[in-house]
Amino acid sequence: MGMVVSATVYGDGEEGAQGELRDLSQEGCQLELPLAASGVLTETSEPMRLVFAFPDGTQFEVHAVVRHQKTDAERHLLRVGFRFA
Repeated sequence: MGMVVSATVYGDGEEGAQGELRDLSQEGCQLELPLAASGVLTETSEPMRLVFAFPDGTQFEVHAVVRHQKTDAERHLLRVGFRFA
């Protein structure tokens, strides 16, 4: 709680979108990403690769499927929910 964890989402190509982890559970997570990330987040049933970078230098990689997206126009961000594959 309160830890800043960066997250990078990789789609079909190796181009990634970087944002921050906002919520984490056993089954999935919610990320906050820039609006430009919408190109990487094409609606697909294929799992995407997520890479989390923790403050101590530890990295964690997992595959997940996009479950929902919500645009925050004021902050120019996307809130994206993922379910771990």
